Amino acid sequence: MLLSAAIAALLALYTSRLIARPLQIVTNVARKITQESNFQLRANVTTKDEVVVHQSYFDRLLCR
Repeated sequence: MLLSAAIAALLALYTSRLIARPLQIVTNVARKITQESNFQLRANVTTKDEVVVHQSYFDRLLCR
């Protein structure tokens, strides 16, 4: 039972990091763009999930 709880906790931590990491990258790029007023910066796309959709919307906003 204790082993199952430990495995579940590790899987939850791993999953949350997989979800949070791309969001952190896009957020950091957005922050850098606003601080430096460098509208040529882009966030690298490495996955094909919801974060990529948001990142592509973000890039389209910058191109206008």
